[in-house]
Amino acid sequence: MVYGSIGSISGEGLYFFLGYFAEYFSRFPEEGKDQAINRLMGLMENDPKSYLRMGAFQALLGFADDERVIQKLNEVASRETDQNLKNYYNYFLETLN
Repeated sequence: MVYGSIGSISGEGLYFFLGYFAEYFSRFPEEGKDQAINRLMGLMENDPKSYLRMGAFQALLGFADDERVIQKLNEVASRETDQNLKNYYNYFLETLN
C-alpha cells in the first residue's frame, strides 16, 4: 500500500517521495485521494523537520484545484512557527487565493 511508504521512509528520501505520492493520488483519486491529502496535511502541520513540512506543502499544491485543500493549506500555514517557511507558504498561497 502506498500509504505505508510514508511511514517507512525518512529524511531526504521522504522529502523526494512526497511529490511522487501526491502525483499518484492526483492521477488516480479513486485510490484514496482524501486519505493522501489528510496524510500530507498531517505532515505539513506536525512534522518537526521544516524541510518535510515544506515538502508536504509542495505535494499538496498538486491538489490546488480543490478549494477545500486551499482552505486547509491557508489554515495550516497560518499556524506555522518558522517564519521563513511561513513566507514560503504565503508566496505560493497568494497566487491561489
